Amino acid sequence: MSSELARSYHSITFTYANEWDEPNKKHGTINTWDDWHLVPSSRPVFNQPKPKYDLIEIPGSDGVLDLSECLANRILYGRREGTIEFIVMNDYRKSWAAGHSQFANWLHGKKLRAVLDDDRGYYYEGRFAIDEWRSNNDGTWSNVVISYNLDPYKYSLNSTMEPWLWDPFSFEDGVIYNYSYIAVGKTGTAKPDTTTVKVYNGQRAVIPIFHIKFSEVSDWKIIVNGVEAEYTVQGILDVEDTRLELQEGENEVTVVGLGIVAIDFRGASL
Repeated sequence: MSSELARSYHSITFTYANEWDEPNKKHGTINTWDDWHLVPSSRPVFNQPKPKYDLIEIPGSDGVLDLSECLANRILYGRREGTIEFIVMNDYRKSWAAGHSQFANWLHGKKLRAVLDDDRGYYYEGRFAIDEWRSNNDGTWSNVVISYNLDPYKYSLNSTMEPWLWDPFSFEDGVIYNYSYIAVGKTGTAKPDTTTVKVYNGQRAVIPIFHIKFSEVSDWKIIVNGVEAEYTVQGILDVEDTRLELQEGENEVTVVGLGIVAIDFRGASL
């Protein structure tokens, strides 16, 4: 994670998207202050995605026919696009040319995950590029403009299968997930039982993976918000069923069986 000084400069931490879960990252992790001594010209934020409207003009009628939520039963969004400008401080220890090449080699056109130090409980994913690099007229510092094209949602730093982290947790709007170990029934009874839990999800609808383990019966049933699906389990089974979608907010999940089940997903928000 970034240093305390980096946080005071509202820095951004970048990681290659395909190395996010690797303990030994080939390209490492870069922080805009700790590694490059970049200071944003204003507090960095990623622009909100544009809503996808589907509006049809109806001749002879007032207004329009709004079909924006017709297919998905929710509003859909485009990509986040924009730029963030940084000042390259004059205590940066590399030459102007060397610094420009280092930034470009590491970042230009790459698919990265970015964590804002002002919002450390989430990451953003997409492509970043260097749009402009220019020197100040008096030669004291340079400015670099980084453009981005990102997924519409920001993703929770931890999935429901990972322990929550104290350091980036937000006590204002953070969510502690506890769905990695849910006991269904009493072991040794050989009788299926029913367990119901309330599962909180962020704004983006998501299809979770249900990990069924140590099953003592073959017939299982999973019900999400009234939608029911049945499965045959021989000891262990991973279920990713498009019928079992978690909606925004609180969801009622009922599991009928005997063993252990985990609900695996990653929350997301705008």
